[in-house]
Amino acid sequence: MGAVGSAVTATPRQVTRRSISLAVAWYLLLVVIGLPVVLFARPKLEAVTERIRNDFSRAFLFGVVGQILIIPALVAICVALAITLVGILVIPFAVVAFVLAVLGALALGFLAMAYVTGDAVMRARGAAPPYGPPPVFQFLLIGLSIFLVLWVLGGAFMWAGVLGGILRFIAAIITWVAVTVGFGATLATRGGTRVMRTATLPVALPVEEETSWQTPTPVSGVTAARRPTPPPRQRNP
Repeated sequence: MGAVGSAVTATPRQVTRRSISLAVAWYLLLVVIGLPVVLFARPKLEAVTERIRNDFSRAFLFGVVGQILIIPALVAICVALAITLVGILVIPFAVVAFVLAVLGALALGFLAMAYVTGDAVMRARGAAPPYGPPPVFQFLLIGLSIFLVLWVLGGAFMWAGVLGGILRFIAAIITWVAVTVGFGATLATRGGTRVMRTATLPVALPVEEETSWQTPTPVSGVTAARRPTPPPRQRNP
């Protein structure tokens, strides 16, 4: 009873400290996940970020639909495996694999969104290198730090009542949009294995000017005159 009472009557300082600690813990966890992704799965990360940049709205739509279909897809897998005896034995492993795949897609998508955010911020400040490969991990840390600041502000103002609630709500909405867009881009690229192809326009061939045939040596800036044609000869009756 004493533990329950102390948890219920937690002071604003304790609640604030707990919220900030939770935000920092998530930040460090994503940094730990992001480092091997940048080192060993950079092409997949870049494929997802390219989809986010070029098709943000469709990635968001894919993310919303994917989040809605997570539970139905898991149920469908379990029902399909339950038809046979061997499938029933495989259900626990399939559930674990499905959950890990969803978490991996969410993590990869959010890391890609954080990278896009950090890249955009640095380019807006003129600090991004104009040539050469971009510092992916640096941009990733900057993007994650921006999301961390949102949650730290929300946790730091929990004592402020309505203001703290508004800040946490804003942080939650922005984070949800980032997770949704990243998740949708991950699904659209099949885990970063499908690179988005941009349509290439045909190269226009040089076309000779219509008046180039009028003079044997056309001169730039001088309009060539059309050669007069003699009138047709009239035949005598």
